[in-house]
Amino acid sequence: SAGLQLGSMQSAHTAYLKALEDYRYFLRTDYHRKKIRVIEKQRQTGQRILKNMEKQNHSQKQQLEIAHEIFAMDSPLYRQGLISKLEYETERNKYLQQQQSCDAAASAIDNQQLSLLQLEQNIFDLEQTRLEQENSLRIALQGARKLLLSESDGWEQNSLFRAPCS
Repeated sequence: SAGLQLGSMQSAHTAYLKALEDYRYFLRTDYHRKKIRVIEKQRQTGQRILKNMEKQNHSQKQQLEIAHEIFAMDSPLYRQGLISKLEYETERNKYLQQQQSCDAAASAIDNQQLSLLQLEQNIFDLEQTRLEQENSLRIALQGARKLLLSESDGWEQNSLFRAPCS
């Protein structure tokens, strides 16, 4: 109501319209829920990555067992002089490298799990923020409405002539 002059009710009316527009804008943009949906997609992708990492880690553990078995078999052969030091060291290095690969994979899995937990925390925080902001805007709208109604009642009592009831 650009040209509407409400006298003493003007500021209450303006406050109510602003509170109403703020609340409608909040609902219309739906920022928090949209952001949560994006984070949910990230979390789902992260879970798929984690499953693949766990499969790879399982394969690496099997390779580690094989490397350990070969190294364990070569150790007595080396001590007996049946294989060269080079062959022994080669198998030992393969075993140690496989052990490092398994350790790195376990760390990567831990990091991925941590990332997933952080995404879940982000979702929780966004939902909490959304609820708080919606509640705050709703309270502001209700307060502005009450003030407008109060001003309207006061204006009516001060400005209108009432016909006596018959």
